[in-house]
Amino acid sequence: MKDILAVVGFPKATYMYWQKRFDRENPDKYLEDEITKIHNENKDYGYRRVYRELRNRNFL
Repeated sequence: MKDILAVVGFPKATYMYWQKRFDRENPDKYLEDEITKIHNENKDYGYRRVYRELRNRNFL
């Protein structure tokens, strides 16, 4: 791995940081899922309407 990182010019510390970060679960997954659900139900909603809908559904 060290050789590959050297060839592409990617620091090992950065690689290790991102590897650790991707191993853990997203703490906001429930919120992300609800935003996706709102978007699928209302394709023309912008961020203000999505935010308002999240508040109406007691997610915020």
